[in-house]
Amino acid sequence: MILNITDFVYFRHMLKTQLVVLMAVLFVHGFAQKAPKLPRKIRGVYEGQQEAYKITQHNQNIDVSATQMIITLNKEEVTICYQNPNYCPVINGRIKEITKMGKGKNKTWQISVNNPNSALPESIEVNGSKKQMMRKGVFPQPDTILKRSRKK
Repeated sequence: MILNITDFVYFRHMLKTQLVVLMAVLFVHGFAQKAPKLPRKIRGVYEGQQEAYKITQHNQNIDVSATQMIITLNKEEVTICYQNPNYCPVINGRIKEITKMGKGKNKTWQISVNNPNSALPESIEVNGSKKQMMRKGVFPQPDTILKRSRKK
């Protein structure tokens, strides 16, 4: 098999193309966002009661009664459920952002969770030393304070 100059140019061009594609793939993979992970200290099941509130719709007041709420924090996912009626608006929702604020006993984590049923993300603030969480309600829902339940 004898190679002439056109074969050499062709192989050189193919090698350059493959090298550029490989570099692009490595670049994109290297700078891809990793899923944020919750610290082990704040993972668990949090329980609390959301207070009653009113909604005004079409000039009618609708009363929403108080309900038990359970929020489960896993390594990379959050589940939010109401107990009466049994409804889970966020099931294994991906964590969008985690921000650690403060130091020592005043350290809190602000967590933003993508809600698949809404354009607005769920906003949660967790205090690890007090073992409590505050879910910031979307208007007209009130803010809810939840306590971490004991491990079984």
